[in-house]
Amino acid sequence: MGATGARALVSGDLLVRCVAEIAAADQFILGRRVAELELKVAGLAGWGHAIASASDTGAMLLALTAMGVGSADEVVVPAFGGMPAATAVVLTGGTPVFADVDTATMSLDPEAVEAAVGPRTTGLLWSRLLRSAESARVLRELTRRRGLFMLGDTLMMPDAGNTGDAAVAPGYRRGASRLTERAAACAFSLGPESSFGGCADAGMVVTDDGQLADACRGLRNHGQRRRFVHDRIGFNCRMDEIAAAYLLHRIPGLQAELATRQSLAAHYAERLRPLAPQVRIPAQEVCSSAGQGYVILASRRDELRDYLSSEGIGAGACPAVPLHLEPAFARLGYKPGQFPGAEFLARECLALPMHEGLRLADIRHVAGKITCFYQGNGA
Repeated sequence: MGATGARALVSGDLLVRCVAEIAAADQFILGRRVAELELKVAGLAGWGHAIASASDTGAMLLALTAMGVGSADEVVVPAFGGMPAATAVVLTGGTPVFADVDTATMSLDPEAVEAAVGPRTTGLLWSRLLRSAESARVLRELTRRRGLFMLGDTLMMPDAGNTGDAAVAPGYRRGASRLTERAAACAFSLGPESSFGGCADAGMVVTDDGQLADACRGLRNHGQRRRFVHDRIGFNCRMDEIAAAYLLHRIPGLQAELATRQSLAAHYAERLRPLAPQVRIPAQEVCSSAGQGYVILASRRDELRDYLSSEGIGAGACPAVPLHLEPAFARLGYKPGQFPGAEFLARECLALPMHEGLRLADIRHVAGKITCFYQGNGA
């Protein structure tokens, strides 16, 4: 596939080496390499603890369960975003309450969150494609004022020193015991389409709270912290050694890859901004260089995607249906038009090719084809 198509998400040669390495070691789940990966991720991300899981959905489920979310609780979730966050709330027995998003940051709209908070609300999930330091600051203040937790779900590794990435859970859950008064956690993906670029589904919880971390470790392994002694009902949500070994090999070159993507993102922005208003560059484009692609907002999105495909350029909608209109959540009773920001993003959000194999010539080629489309030569 050409450079402007999707990259090969997994290195076959590296994966074969990892499989051989683990086969020789005869330790396949939650072994030495998982523990080493947890230490390295915690250090890179600037958090005290990292807990590996089988997926990002699993990571969210572990964190929410450890925080005590259950059937009596409502959790505010962005109406635009991936399924893992809302799914994890449902799997705890809780109820996701959707709130609209800011179309510039693709993050929760603080005013919409205020309106969504009710007597059963215990927290909010900050699930987003892009980060916004300002929206994070406002939402933090809101959670402190209302006594709610805030948990992040992202495609990127969170940096605890950056308010745009950090996820904070201050305050006790009303009416029940909380592990700590001021917990903090973030869950993120380590899978093939994440910024980490793993070889399989994988996720991680990071936190500064030792008790929360300990609870997550037990929950991921059927609720046991000691062999065959189960302190509570947990899950089978364990990372395997092959996935961990692959990720350990990826870490040394990760920062250079992300720096390359950020540079490419800047070139995309420079060439696409003149196409406004047909093409809009989200306010925090630095984070469009991580994860699944370089995210833009495009009028006639589906037509543009089909045109780019015909020109050999891979691009995808992400996601194409807002969460409140997903059939899986029909029982919650949401209707079209309730969250115009989320519905607008679902219509116009498009991920352009973004990976370390791209060259500046590729960026110029993609931008040139988009320009051609809107100037009438490709429409």
